[in-house]
Amino acid sequence: KSNSNKGAHKIKVIAIRGHTK
Repeated sequence: KSNSNKGAHKIKVIAIRGHTK
């Protein structure tokens, strides 16, 4: 469960980073 949450957070961070870029 913890791993799934971490993956979701990573995807969110990447999405935000790509959008900001």
